[in-house]
Amino acid sequence: MLRGSYTKEERDYFFQMKNEHNDKRIRRRYDVLWLHSCGKFVPEIVELTRFTKVTVRRIIKRYLQKGKEGIETIKAYRPKSVLTPYRDAISHEFEERPPKSSKEAAARIAELFGIQLSSQRVRTFMKELGFEFRKVGTIPAKANLADQEEFLKKLYLRR
Repeated sequence: MLRGSYTKEERDYFFQMKNEHNDKRIRRRYDVLWLHSCGKFVPEIVELTRFTKVTVRRIIKRYLQKGKEGIETIKAYRPKSVLTPYRDAISHEFEERPPKSSKEAAARIAELFGIQLSSQRVRTFMKELGFEFRKVGTIPAKANLADQEEFLKKLYLRR
């Protein structure tokens, strides 16, 4: 059975944080601690908060062992890209010589750093860096400038 002796200041702090903390997950943790400091047992806290017994016990133990820092720390899994260590080098390289497509960017990254990635993953990484891929308009192959000027003159005379 988990029992902790809480001071009045701790109970007041729990009550304040369960209502005012920015993160909803941490507010719920402080709610568990506040109920525990009021003398509620784990089954009652489970019924009131709809957490599992394991979660309620984990929150209480974490507070008793690590204090406020243990409650306010959220360990979320956030995977990092393989390209993160090369972020500045890639950005500098692509600012000097922008790639024409995501396939070209993937090929240049593979050539420079030896990392093979799909063109879609490279495109996502490039967007994180602030780059945009744009479609290039086509230029007519055999444009006759004299004929174009004559056409424009006739067009503007008709109006």
